Amino acid sequence: GHLERFNPAVVHLHSIVKNPRFVECHRLAPFTERGTDVDVVLDLMVHDLDVILSVAPSEVASLEAVGVAILTDRIDLANARVRFQSGLIANLVSSRVSARRERKIRFFQPDAYISVDYEARSIQIFRRTPAVRGAQFPTISAEQIDFGEGDPLADEVNAFVESVRNRSTPAVSAEDGLRVMELTERIKQVMLTDSVAP
Repeated sequence: GHLERFNPAVVHLHSIVKNPRFVECHRLAPFTERGTDVDVVLDLMVHDLDVILSVAPSEVASLEAVGVAILTDRIDLANARVRFQSGLIANLVSSRVSARRERKIRFFQPDAYISVDYEARSIQIFRRTPAVRGAQFPTISAEQIDFGEGDPLADEVNAFVESVRNRSTPAVSAEDGLRVMELTERIKQVMLTDSVAP
């Protein structure tokens, strides 16, 4: 689930996300047989959970989740709402039975709305600017940053090899991996019990 950490748009995201209050994620895909040995939480949602935990680290205060098996005997469509102790709320939708493909994450913070398109490797930033003289409301400025082509998988492997060679802490630590796996397990448990977890 760490591949998106090496997406150039996500790398840049760390420099602009400050105190987000709400995150919305949509990771949708048409059905294929690939990955059906696990549910959609481990297949798709794990990527967005990892990105959220990397840019806005905080302990989970509570979560709600629902999942539905549609074409397989495992959860194919999932929604999770995670509330963090920092006050951040994340709403995640993952589907591997969608009519269209989408890979987006959106951050809402006091000074900006930031939308990342993982596949296009682009970021749109909408910032509130002070109202001009005589205007009643502030205006919104828009900026788009395109990162072009890249190879996150190669970057991920190279970063790991470099950490082994230099005996340095990897870009994504074992603790990071454990944390996101623990959260996916909590989400799946809530889906199985059809309840809200504290």
